[in-house]
Amino acid sequence: MSGLAMPKPDADTLRRRSEIVADMRIIVPGEGVVDTANEMRAFESDGLTAYRQVPLVVVLPETV
Repeated sequence: MSGLAMPKPDADTLRRRSEIVADMRIIVPGEGVVDTANEMRAFESDGLTAYRQVPLVVVLPETV
């Protein structure tokens, strides 16, 4: 069995990260935007431990 194929990072998106985070902060109130590496570590996996990737940014819903 072969390993998981990881997606290739998009250089343009990575360059625009700070702009994307700033735009999310305009839309999402309070502490709903998580953007530090340490805080985002909790969101690096969806339960499949073989696939881990720290997200570009995390946006949390105000209600569920």
